[in-house]
Amino acid sequence: MSDFSGAQQPPMLSIVVPFLNEERWLALCLECLRKQTLDRALYEVIFVDNGSTDRSLEILSAEAGVVVVREEIRDPYIARNRGVNEARGRYIVFLDADCLAAPDWLSQLVIAIETTQAKVILGGIAYPEDASIWLRCYRDYYDQKLEYLLEKKLTAKYFGHAGNMAIERAMMLQLGPFLAMPIVGDTEVLHRMTAQVPEAEICFWPQAVVVHAEVTSFRICLQKVFESGQYSRSLSTASASLPLSIEDRVQVYFNSIKAFRYGAWKQIAMLGTLGIGWLAFMAGWFWRPQRADS
Repeated sequence: MSDFSGAQQPPMLSIVVPFLNEERWLALCLECLRKQTLDRALYEVIFVDNGSTDRSLEILSAEAGVVVVREEIRDPYIARNRGVNEARGRYIVFLDADCLAAPDWLSQLVIAIETTQAKVILGGIAYPEDASIWLRCYRDYYDQKLEYLLEKKLTAKYFGHAGNMAIERAMMLQLGPFLAMPIVGDTEVLHRMTAQVPEAEICFWPQAVVVHAEVTSFRICLQKVFESGQYSRSLSTASASLPLSIEDRVQVYFNSIKAFRYGAWKQIAMLGTLGIGWLAFMAGWFWRPQRADS
């Protein structure tokens, strides 16, 4: 098993991983990166500590060839900006510390870069093998939603996922840093790109898979959907961002059951998944945090 000692020449890819108290997942995340099939000379690995107080730094200190830097401001996107400042690669690849990359993850991203010439590549998000039917339905719908939006070029409804996203470094520097927002900073930067560089291509490459290991239940998924609704509403007041319409959601539903050949039971399960997910998103959209001084 090789370590992370890299080449002296600038690599093709810079992997940026922000973390805050992730000792539960870091060893597994590192093991997955060690097992990548891509030539090690083609990528560097940068972890950004966002103020950890657990054993995260101890775990990373034992790993050869990993660059570890610190960002004092506690915000995952500000931490990613710190990683971008360190990066030397042609493309910057964002990964979360609780995401476990498939062995051919980076190789697939390189294929996507060389095949499509896209400025942004969005990889596939999976869940643990024992995921419930509700999580599997949500994953299938999520993939089809991305394909639908990109195919129709519905730019106002685009969204990103910084747990598995690559962006050309020159484009990232042209656009400027991520804004400080805990959830949808990846989506905001995509909207900034489509506004400023409308000809820039975005590609969804589902073959480049990472497993979102932290999402072990549909309840956790719904919490993330709720938070996405909160921040998506904030984003919509500052940009042209729009949520999917009912018509969009119906079309993506039918695309999903066709693409994955759902039988009657799974069609019903997906309807339930989407209904509950929509309620969680809208609850976040309309929820207003209580002021501390109220």
